[in-house]
Amino acid sequence: MPRAPPLSLALLGVAAFVILHSLFRAAKNATTMLAPQGCRMAYMSPSYLIQPLDASWTPLASRYSLSLYREVGWEHTAPSGLPVLFLPGNAGSSHQVRSLAGSAARQFYASPYAEAPAFADHAPLDFFALEHNGDLSALHAPTLRAETTYAEAAASYILSLYPADTPLLVVGHSMGGIVAAGLLRTTLAPRISALITLSTPHRLPPARFDARFDALYAQHLATLSDPALHTPILSLCGGAADAQVPAETCVLPRPPSFDALGVFRHTAFTTAIDGCWTAVGHDVAVWCDQLRWALARALLELAPLPNITARADVLTTYFLSARDRMAPRTLTLKDRSPRYYTPNQRLALDKPAKNELHMLPLPFERAVFVMFLWDGSMRAIGPRRRESLVTAWIHVCRQAPDTTGDSHECAFKEPFHVRMLPDLRKFIKRGAPVAGRGVEDDNGVVVLEADVPLFEDSTRPGWIAVEVEGTDGKGAIFAGFAPAAPIVVDASVYSLLWRPARIRLPPLALRTEIRFPHLIEDARLVYRIMPLFAHGAFCAFARVPPLLAHTSQYTNESYFHPLSIPQPARLHSHTSGPFLPPAPPGLNVTLYASSEPVCDLRALEIRVDIGTSIGRIAARYWMAVPAWGAGVAGYLLYGAWRASEAGSPPPTTISSLRTLTHRLPFFSFLSLVLALLPLPPHAYLSTGTLPFLAPLAPLLLVLATGLVCVSWGMLSLFITLIGRIAARYKDPAPPPSPRATLTSLAAITALVALLVPWQVAFLGCWAVQLYTCAIGRPGARLPLENDATPPPSAPDAAYALQTHFLLLSTWLLPLVAPMLAVYTRTVLGGAFRPTVLTGDHNPLPVLPWLVWADWAGRGKPVFATPAKPHPLLAHLPVFALAAAFLYGARSPHAVYTAWTLVVAAMLGVRVGARYWGGRAWA
Repeated sequence: MPRAPPLSLALLGVAAFVILHSLFRAAKNATTMLAPQGCRMAYMSPSYLIQPLDASWTPLASRYSLSLYREVGWEHTAPSGLPVLFLPGNAGSSHQVRSLAGSAARQFYASPYAEAPAFADHAPLDFFALEHNGDLSALHAPTLRAETTYAEAAASYILSLYPADTPLLVVGHSMGGIVAAGLLRTTLAPRISALITLSTPHRLPPARFDARFDALYAQHLATLSDPALHTPILSLCGGAADAQVPAETCVLPRPPSFDALGVFRHTAFTTAIDGCWTAVGHDVAVWCDQLRWALARALLELAPLPNITARADVLTTYFLSARDRMAPRTLTLKDRSPRYYTPNQRLALDKPAKNELHMLPLPFERAVFVMFLWDGSMRAIGPRRRESLVTAWIHVCRQAPDTTGDSHECAFKEPFHVRMLPDLRKFIKRGAPVAGRGVEDDNGVVVLEADVPLFEDSTRPGWIAVEVEGTDGKGAIFAGFAPAAPIVVDASVYSLLWRPARIRLPPLALRTEIRFPHLIEDARLVYRIMPLFAHGAFCAFARVPPLLAHTSQYTNESYFHPLSIPQPARLHSHTSGPFLPPAPPGLNVTLYASSEPVCDLRALEIRVDIGTSIGRIAARYWMAVPAWGAGVAGYLLYGAWRASEAGSPPPTTISSLRTLTHRLPFFSFLSLVLALLPLPPHAYLSTGTLPFLAPLAPLLLVLATGLVCVSWGMLSLFITLIGRIAARYKDPAPPPSPRATLTSLAAITALVALLVPWQVAFLGCWAVQLYTCAIGRPGARLPLENDATPPPSAPDAAYALQTHFLLLSTWLLPLVAPMLAVYTRTVLGGAFRPTVLTGDHNPLPVLPWLVWADWAGRGKPVFATPAKPHPLLAHLPVFALAAAFLYGARSPHAVYTAWTLVVAAMLGVRVGARYWGGRAWA
């Protein structure tokens, strides 16, 4: 058995496992704390009718299929309405359409086969769905392109079933959204009336192991940023609950010029959608009842609309918390008996039974009028699933000039903000959303905010007139004035790392706006806010329990944090993130509360939540671990290669690891300095604009180094076991002739070109290297070629370089392993169609490793000792090390490419013509 490793290596391996476990737990806990998922389960009665989309439409007909969804017992089997195409995502299924299609059917039909009155002038929706048979499109760019090609043929087939001017709605989930956007680059683009994506990573591929994703995403982003493309596009994102796609990559690119051009490109987070108010997991997005109801309703309403503006308005109504501006309403006090209030008196109506006009005197300082309405609507904002009972409008009234009586001049007042908030009174003990149940828009409260004018003539009193109609003994209204000036907190991220900042709240304020101009909204940062009450909190009895609304300045992302009990709220955002352009500083929140004695919230404390932030960071840098691990293993090979080039015996792998541990403090400091530099967002760890995240670099380096130590320990065990087994059965065999070597190499190359992808060949190279090291270890028999007489240390030198190469190729395996999963899935699914000499069947990416595995397997010194060392060649691995550490976290595929080029250069110079029996090149 192998000797026990030095204590420093063992401790480093243990530390790596501790760090890895801690990061995993932190990432898992961060999702739980930030995103209590409150989706209700959806129910339907599905059936799927396979469509005759055969080879006459597309050669991919044998690989994929198209089905038409029908809700059993509610609609006829034949298509009878307007088409919708649903595109599933990575490893998805056509059956994922059932929740959305079932909701659309049951909203359109009031009872089986009977249309609902609200859709008397509409047509039903025919949902078609693609079946990709579980293809792993997130790991393999050619698979994604194949799905796009099939989707184009499917869309052409679907439109052939309808009149020539019929539009097509497209909905894509996950990577299906990338496929859907690809349709906008085809001749079918004018027929697509709207595109809606669910949890789609628009800005970065979720798994960046395939270099071809770079070109695909460049094309995708160019499509989304094209101002000449007027198709409305909406991206729906699940927020922190999405553990598969970082939510910041779900945000659509939206140049400022789009507003002036009238181009609809918007992103909406489910936490900001009225009636949803919950984060949504990646796969949950297709069945979350609150989300599917709103999406199905929007599709039903926008499908028959003839122009782009009208369709965009529907999407705005349902997903962006906005409504059309209503025409000004005229108010006259003639024949009215308004109710006048005293200064500082609030409007409080419970279950109003008659229509009334309420006059609240204007304050003498700048203020904001705030009104809460339950079971009603303001400015067409209110519950959608049932009839609103109460409506309210506001006006600004002044006493008419030259009068002393009841004559008034009133003008309609346009509020600057109207939105729905979750009503915490119904969930005060559990918070909102309720896990597993959530909330509905029926459980919402409408809040209106309007600036209060200041009049120079103080001799003419003024009022805010609240006009209430539609009362029948239900609902409630609560209104009053709040300070207009925001509280500005001059705190930075650095200061909040060490101590919290306390924010004292104005007393009896219905609304308090708090601004943090120096804080940064980034997916890697979480802020912790703690409410501080004057006495015990009994907020269950308050009209408006404290609710903190956090809305991002640059995306339609809102979170509503209950502060009804002394528990912290955690502010987070997805405005920016790793490898994305940074967002300007600034974080704003608004606190709504009735500020009653039973719930007297006096102050807030804010600080950086370090534990949750670490969890968010861990979930976004997992791809850096194999890339940096390959960098560490490559550094060890660099040291051995440099010694070999200098004519010295290369160190053993365990000696290289021991040397690295001695130098690890220096390299950790170097990585920290590099993380502090203002590098471009796509380079290194993307911490140039967030220097406080620089300690992440040495942490990752220690983690990668410790895992490399562990991996070498496991490899040593395998080498010993395999070597002992081989020693019992292996007989000395003559080395292969140059002709046999070239023949076998040509056969493997042909196999890669015609049948298996090159990633499978690389796995075979790794297995050959493992066996070579097992039979070539010191003490084992090592047959040598007889074309030269090596020095006595040649077997040990060969073994040392072989084990260094084995360790490197072991860490390159995770970078090519995703394609192995794709290949296995494709073969098992019966959809394997190789493309000769292109893509994954191009033998060039693996050819240097094939040559190396064969050359090392001959058992002689790996490279001939150079007669004249070449300084440039000795430092050639630095190129691959730079690729691993500078670009590996963003583009792991670049690490394998760089090492392949370096190995090719090494073999070309130091092996050269010797490989086929000639002499060494100079």
